[in-house]
Amino acid sequence: MATTTRRYPVLGMTCANCAKNVERVLTKKVGGVVEATVNLSAEVATVVYDPEQVAPAELADVVARAGYTLVVPDETVAGRDGASAEHGAKWKELSDELERTERRALLVGIAATVPLIAWSVLDKVGIVSGPWAMVAAWALATPVQFYTARGYYVGAYKSLRSGSANMDVLVALGSSVAYFYSIFLMVGALTGRMAAQAGYFETAAMIVTLVKVGKWLEARAKGRTNQAVRSLMELAPTQAHLVDSDGQVRDVPASKVVSGDLVLVRPGETIPIDGTVERGRSIVDE
Repeated sequence: MATTTRRYPVLGMTCANCAKNVERVLTKKVGGVVEATVNLSAEVATVVYDPEQVAPAELADVVARAGYTLVVPDETVAGRDGASAEHGAKWKELSDELERTERRALLVGIAATVPLIAWSVLDKVGIVSGPWAMVAAWALATPVQFYTARGYYVGAYKSLRSGSANMDVLVALGSSVAYFYSIFLMVGALTGRMAAQAGYFETAAMIVTLVKVGKWLEARAKGRTNQAVRSLMELAPTQAHLVDSDGQVRDVPASKVVSGDLVLVRPGETIPIDGTVERGRSIVDE
């Protein structure tokens, strides 16, 4: 079986369990995949597969069903230069869209959580109290629960559907318990069945918003690191001098070189691929 190794960006992962889940679905649910390794920090999946049995689009489909986005290049783009440029553009487009969505959700969360915390403090010291104070807290907490936390609910659902549990499940579960129990207390107070008491709406909102702030800071740091790595990778040559069986040298895209091929590296050139030196002597800046 002739295999090929490709690296694909993966968006939507939030924890180590997400990375393990992507690895699991790629290796267990796709025929032809020999090995899959996911780097959570770099948001990249390295997949070893048989191109005769599985296409990159199938890899993307199975990862999408698990709740993540595997970015594959357009197969119609000719040559490694075009494919790499298209791949990078698509990755950046999806990343920017995800960042804009997360930023809006974070701003809504902060805008509602900060006054909610202040309202909760006033409620606990008795300045504002009673059933209608709980209604005001509910009105502030609801946008956080169903807009800011929407991504956690979607991620939790897809994670559980694929047979695993990630950080989204914990966030959704923790915030939901606090939110819906507070609704139970609020309804009881409004109907007179129980005394008005401070609920946990601020707790539900804080769980979601603080985790969202942490993920935003992490994404910013990771984005800068990934940009530096991508800039370094762009320095790699896109062409290789392939030596045919009859000794003729022809230039081919570096991505087309397979194990067993003989490649010529001329003096002063950058080595385009990993390999073993068969013959020749030189000095190389590693």
